[in-house]
Amino acid sequence: MTETQASHCPQSVSLLNRVGRRIYLTRLGWSSYVSFLVLAAVSLVFVLTVRLTGLLPSDEANWWIPRVFLGVPVLSLLSGLAFTRKPALVDSARKVDAVCDTNDLFLTVTRLATTAGAYQPLVTQDAEAAAQKITPDKVLTLDPLADPRSGRRAGSALLLAALSGLACLLPTLDPFGKQLIAKEQNKVAEQIRESKKATEIRKQALSEKDSDSEISEDVQNAMDKLVKDLKEMKKAEKASNEKKLNEDQKVIGEQFRNTNNALKDLKKNLDSAQQFGSENTQEMRKMLEGLQQGKPEEMSKKLDEMQEKLERLMKETDPLKRSEMAQQLKKDLDDMSKMAGKKAGSKAMQAALERALDQLQKSDGQQKMSTEALEAAKESMELAKMELKELAQSARDLEQLEKALETIAKAKKLNSEEQLDGEMAADATTMEEYQELCDQILAKMGGDGQGEGEGDGDGNNEGDGDGEGEGQEGLGNRGVGEGGKAPEDDSVKTGFQTEKTKTAIKKGKILLSMKTKDAPNADLKDLQAEYREIITNIKQATDEAIEKEDAPPGYHEGIKKYFDTLERLQDSPKPGELPAPVPAQKP
Repeated sequence: MTETQASHCPQSVSLLNRVGRRIYLTRLGWSSYVSFLVLAAVSLVFVLTVRLTGLLPSDEANWWIPRVFLGVPVLSLLSGLAFTRKPALVDSARKVDAVCDTNDLFLTVTRLATTAGAYQPLVTQDAEAAAQKITPDKVLTLDPLADPRSGRRAGSALLLAALSGLACLLPTLDPFGKQLIAKEQNKVAEQIRESKKATEIRKQALSEKDSDSEISEDVQNAMDKLVKDLKEMKKAEKASNEKKLNEDQKVIGEQFRNTNNALKDLKKNLDSAQQFGSENTQEMRKMLEGLQQGKPEEMSKKLDEMQEKLERLMKETDPLKRSEMAQQLKKDLDDMSKMAGKKAGSKAMQAALERALDQLQKSDGQQKMSTEALEAAKESMELAKMELKELAQSARDLEQLEKALETIAKAKKLNSEEQLDGEMAADATTMEEYQELCDQILAKMGGDGQGEGEGDGDGNNEGDGDGEGEGQEGLGNRGVGEGGKAPEDDSVKTGFQTEKTKTAIKKGKILLSMKTKDAPNADLKDLQAEYREIITNIKQATDEAIEKEDAPPGYHEGIKKYFDTLERLQDSPKPGELPAPVPAQKP
């Protein structure tokens, strides 16, 4: 029908258009209904399959099932829209003619453009008159209750929906073991996430510290305060100087003990790392020696190599090569974690490496889980490098604290002689410079009574340095050197009387006990060997006692020097006798 013809019969065209819309809606409803039945049946089969076979993990099944149910009506409507065809005017005219029994009047109106004859105005006139008497609702109703078949159709749809809902209540069976595997994988994934979270928390804590600096902030503050106090010392304020030095010694001594305890395993296990002929052990010893000196470069280089292996592993696609690389990396991580914990004494670094090893072991499995585990292992290795920097800084802290304690000991000695003056350290900026100043002053103080050379008997010495001998105090400085024996006159009467002091015996500790047997025929070399063995055992016990008691480093040398003198033999021992020790010099 053309526009010109439509303009001559507007009532008929309007009727046919309204009837066409009703036909389209009816078709859309039917198409959507059929799609709903099909999709509901598919969803029922899907739910039964999931529940009875357990092919999908529980979390995935619980995610999919409600979405499938919600998607059924939506997909049904979309399917109806996609497959429903819009009716033409011819379809509407046939429907009107069939229902209203108009003898194809409206069908003829739609085909006037293809017909010829003088009867066209008559047909148009009759169609317009009939269109005024016909309503679209009379031709095709949209009321579902008016159709007796709509109830059965609705019942079928509700039945399928109810069956699908009941299927969701069925327990999930696991005949193929898929659910058990899924649970294990979920457990592993949760462990990976928890370990990754712990790594992030520790990295955040370490990032707040400046591990790249020479010494830690607390130790630096203690050093700055000590230098400040030393520069404020006054010769005339001996008591005040002593109080400040004691306060500094208490703070620094506490830091020294804490740091020394943290590095005790590193120092103790350094000697045990030496095994002849073992390249790996020599490499480990080299790393530990550098770490003890506060230089982590060797161990950090090893960690960098391991991290590069991990990055290559993440990019590798060949399963065989991937397995070989993973096994080698696991061995390296295991060796490094053992060394960090048992040799270096860093439990934090050991925990980071063990976490990386555990995450690497959990990377075997699904590709998604493997990628997540390897990323977590990479972060754990980065944390291990941060822990290494922290450990190296502790080693440098210990060295500075030891120097500080030695400086305090020397300052106390100067203060006892009323020679401690802050002005002498005005230009000193480090502990080394201040120690050098203290050593110079102490050398001047002690140099007046020590000399090397020949004494002339009246106390004057020629030469400098250390010497041993006897001299007399005269007009010159009092000296100790090798000089001639002062003249004696036994005829001169003096008030000297030979007496022995009666020392009171009191309860106390036995410092040294040695048992000997008379062996008149014993070999002198055997006696000397036995003596040296006894002295060696005493020295070892002394070293252990010093370490156990955490004695400040300023006193170590004086304690050890006494026992070192026991090895010197003044005279050759006689059979059955032990050599007498040389008296130790005052440290």
